[in-house]
Amino acid sequence: MKQFQRSTDPLKPFCVVLIEDDVFKRPDMLSHLCSGLSFLQRNEMKSVIVHGERIPSCEDISLDKLQESRNTFVRNSMILVNMLEAHGAKARPLFTGNNILVAEKLHQCRFGMLGQLKEVNTNLIKWCLGSNHIPVIYSIGESVQGQLLDLDCLSTAQRVAEELEPIKVLQLNTNGGIQSADNQIYSISRLLDRLPNQSSVVITSADTLLQELFTHHGSGTMFKNTERIHTYKNYDDVDLNRLYHLITRSFHRRLRAEYFSQVINNIDTLYLSENYNAVAVITKEAGIEVPYMDKFGVSSQNQGQGTAEMLWQMVRQDYQTLFWRSRHTNAINPWYFKRSEGSWSNGKWIVFWYGLSDPKLSYELVEHALSLPESFVSEADHLIEAEDYH
Repeated sequence: MKQFQRSTDPLKPFCVVLIEDDVFKRPDMLSHLCSGLSFLQRNEMKSVIVHGERIPSCEDISLDKLQESRNTFVRNSMILVNMLEAHGAKARPLFTGNNILVAEKLHQCRFGMLGQLKEVNTNLIKWCLGSNHIPVIYSIGESVQGQLLDLDCLSTAQRVAEELEPIKVLQLNTNGGIQSADNQIYSISRLLDRLPNQSSVVITSADTLLQELFTHHGSGTMFKNTERIHTYKNYDDVDLNRLYHLITRSFHRRLRAEYFSQVINNIDTLYLSENYNAVAVITKEAGIEVPYMDKFGVSSQNQGQGTAEMLWQMVRQDYQTLFWRSRHTNAINPWYFKRSEGSWSNGKWIVFWYGLSDPKLSYELVEHALSLPESFVSEADHLIEAEDYH
């Protein structure tokens, strides 16, 4: 959770949250969402909420339709604020008339009530963030002449995100799925190109917010511009000092001084991300046919960002069989269980594997994994306050 907290910058939100209109038809789901948003607020992970409706670019909006939408959005804003405050989070509805969403008419529309967002005035949004309130914005903009114009809520949320540069952009609906996949994926890709490298976009169900943010498997679909992962067959082109610090950060324990010299002759493939934020070490062990995953780790700032899954998919694609071990107390073990086909535990270590055609081979793999020396300085010699990653 610590890598998501931004207490040092009170005007930067952790997330911009788009709540699609179908969520407001599910009071139970909306209440569950507000509980999650309240949790984030209490833990210094501030949110900015945008809601409204999706509008196809070819749709014509009449004045009556605009007034109907505005009445619905105002009502939904009040419902949302009341629920957030009932769950202990302070919130403020930002109604039209504050010149937050500056728009212009799309003149090709006959009725002329559909607008295109041109500018986001962030002053009031940042005032809310600075006073520890969650700003709630609905997707109706104003022209410079003061005319109200209906806006597509997805485009609005993405433009707000561009201005505020959150860590997460969350698009919430009732089913967690992607609608209009081609256009939506293109707009997400374009948004990510305009956000900081650590930012990501998530589409998920409104009642699985915390599960998506704080579990390794997540519950929705995440998009992120991740680092490229390179493969090596030896250490020749690798900065061992940076690799040492990556493993230390990932595992929260200090490597033994002899680790690299012990492993160098056994390396089959070293997977390493471009900026040294993710690593997997696959070795060929003497007398063992199945490759062994000696290390699999991701730096804390990249955990929960999809990097681990991308790294795993590369390993899985290259190796049809694999085994590895993990401490029994390792919090990542549920993630490993889902990606393995078998396991064995002695109370200290869990040995995992997949792809074995002969079940009897697992006995040999378990025996070998348990015989391997420790990679890290013992906790008695060097304590770091955190859990192992592998």
